[in-house]
Amino acid sequence: MSNTSVYADALVTSLNEKAAVMKQIYDVSVSQKRLLMVDEFDMDKFEKSVSRKDDLILQVRKLDQGFDDIYSKAGPDIKEHKQIYKKQILKMQTAITNISDFAMKIEKLEKELKKLFETRIAAERKEISDRKKSVATAGKYYQNMANQHQEWQSYFMDQKQ
Repeated sequence: MSNTSVYADALVTSLNEKAAVMKQIYDVSVSQKRLLMVDEFDMDKFEKSVSRKDDLILQVRKLDQGFDDIYSKAGPDIKEHKQIYKKQILKMQTAITNISDFAMKIEKLEKELKKLFETRIAAERKEISDRKKSVATAGKYYQNMANQHQEWQSYFMDQKQ
């Protein structure tokens, strides 16, 4: 049973670490929202935050895998002797509640981020399109103005009639 006690403590630690990483993911998402809401959008900062979030998600997956591995070894014994591991079970329940709360907050924030990002991208595309049209119009204007004068034409008009 002493091995199971060590495993139970490891499960608690794993869940607490996962809750901490979930908080970091939430914090990165909040910073992404701020980046998307400013007038001067910084794509480099946004890409770095996406990369950071990917790293954190990978960390959550590793923690989940480690938790599953430990739980497969100790879970049946913990279930069978609930009274002995009551403290660890309560700590696990608290950590799971924290993880679930962060998961719901992150899911809600991700929906907002998706809308903000789509709006930002649409605005950026429109700006690029407007610039292309402006450059094309200016190019046509200058080409037209250059073609207005032919070599055989005089620049000056005779005022006599």
